[in-house]
Amino acid sequence: MWWKLQLCGCQTPSTCTSLTGVVVLTIALGPGSTRQCGVFQPLLPTSLPAVSPPQPTLSHFFIRLLAEKGLLLKNFTQNIDTLERRAGIDPQLLVEAHGAFHDAHCVDCGKEYSHQFVKDLVFDDKLPLCTQPDCAKEPQEEDDPYHGLVKPDIVFFGEALPDRFAKCAVQDTKKCELLLVMGTSLVVHPFASLVDRVPDDCPRLLINLEKVGESNPIMKLLGMGGGLDFSKESGYRDVFLEGTCDDGCRELAKKLGWEDELMKLYTEEHARMDREIAEAKQLVKGAEGKERAKETEEEGAERKEQAKETEEEGAEGKEQVKEGKSSGEGTATLEEKQKPAATGGQDEGRQCSAL
Repeated sequence: MWWKLQLCGCQTPSTCTSLTGVVVLTIALGPGSTRQCGVFQPLLPTSLPAVSPPQPTLSHFFIRLLAEKGLLLKNFTQNIDTLERRAGIDPQLLVEAHGAFHDAHCVDCGKEYSHQFVKDLVFDDKLPLCTQPDCAKEPQEEDDPYHGLVKPDIVFFGEALPDRFAKCAVQDTKKCELLLVMGTSLVVHPFASLVDRVPDDCPRLLINLEKVGESNPIMKLLGMGGGLDFSKESGYRDVFLEGTCDDGCRELAKKLGWEDELMKLYTEEHARMDREIAEAKQLVKGAEGKERAKETEEEGAERKEQAKETEEEGAEGKEQVKEGKSSGEGTATLEEKQKPAATGGQDEGRQCSAL
């Protein structure tokens, strides 16, 4: 199959555009899933990159290698997990069609916020609200000023794609000399239409678990693009490489003589990221330890306070008992004094009766 790429003059391409789809993300998370897209997931802590986020795959580092060799024109991606950025691909070469968690903005006033700002609040079960005093005027609760919601820069269903996508889709695809399509279903538009925007003589390589995006005569008649054509008769420029993105990229690197360089980059970068994650976990563990120590100290102080209160209550009870005893002794003494007098009166009465 490689003869097609060589025939099209792509033995050493000078400029190529790479499209990566959703499956690059699912490969990073686990091999069992083939199509997942976080674009339509609700904003929950589980959908935000955590302390141990998914790591970039071999495919991501192959794209970075293309960039470092000056061969990458643009990397269009549907992923929102920022793995391309974590792999070290220059953000200027990225077109994140469905946005990314990297940044966030207030939906009302447009103020920019960091991913960490949103993450800290969401993981604390709080709504990420804008901090601008004059952000919005509508009251959210009684006697409480309303502030706009801060949303990560990801595209939800029904929202428009970023302006950068439309601009680069027009400008950069015209310059493309080799199109790499990896791990995508090619059913989500307008992203899927990018395969038809490259020049007619531009070779297109699909690395996927199955053939997708093939020519549809009806869609072609409607002027909505011809799609990919893998037939022997008319498919003069399209190549299908069945397999995972990582296997396909490693095969490409081997053909180009880059395999050792790719594997070294992959190994070194993963070792670096593992160290960073271990350090971050240690910091979190230390913070949690301090928090537990603080809670233990507060609980100890609370128990001491309770013991002090119990001791004071005991002392007060003893004092009351003592006062009660003193009052009882006084009453008994008075009765004793009155008793002889009463007895003497009775004797006098008896004497009078005798007389």
